[in-house]
Amino acid sequence: MLLKQKLVTDEEISAFKKVQNETIETVIYRIMEMFDGYGDLSFDVELINKNTNESVKSNIELHDQFMNYIYDQENQK
Repeated sequence: MLLKQKLVTDEEISAFKKVQNETIETVIYRIMEMFDGYGDLSFDVELINKNTNESVKSNIELHDQFMNYIYDQENQK
């Protein structure tokens, strides 16, 4: 309720949404980095497609693919 009182104008709401999106994108990017083997995990993570039993990560870096997706979405706006 307090946030609703603080964000009154369309400009304030838009700025808040931008901050939210950037925060969420950063968290997803960092998680993808960990899946790719970067970061501070003390173990390896593997993502397996349940239908094919193949690695989702083969020959790609998930964090790069995620950023490519984000850039493509921004360019379509």
